[in-house]
Amino acid sequence: MEDNVVDRVRTLVLTSVNRQIAKRMSEAAVQVATFSGTIKEIASVVQSRQPSEPLANLMRSVTERTDALATYLEQTHPQVVFGDLKRFGGEQPAIAGLSAVLVGFAAARVLKVATSQSAS
Repeated sequence: MEDNVVDRVRTLVLTSVNRQIAKRMSEAAVQVATFSGTIKEIASVVQSRQPSEPLANLMRSVTERTDALATYLEQTHPQVVFGDLKRFGGEQPAIAGLSAVLVGFAAARVLKVATSQSAS
């Protein structure tokens, strides 16, 4: 009887955690897509002023990758994403570590800007 209760509680907890992860991934996908849209707008302005500007080309490349990331986050099951991250971290630990540092830095900058804007 105890095993049955433990199994049910475990199932409920895992279901709840999976829902929360899926919700957060969906929110992240929206944020990435918003970021991509902002970069597209900036790239459009840069390109209209100087069509051959390398910065505009770089920004277009970034938006393509961020659009792909947003789609991946929105359409992929959380367990698949974690498996992909685990595999990537094992295959390319230096790049994975650097990526984590860059994402952390970017997140800190976004939070700093958001905090300063809400305080104004």
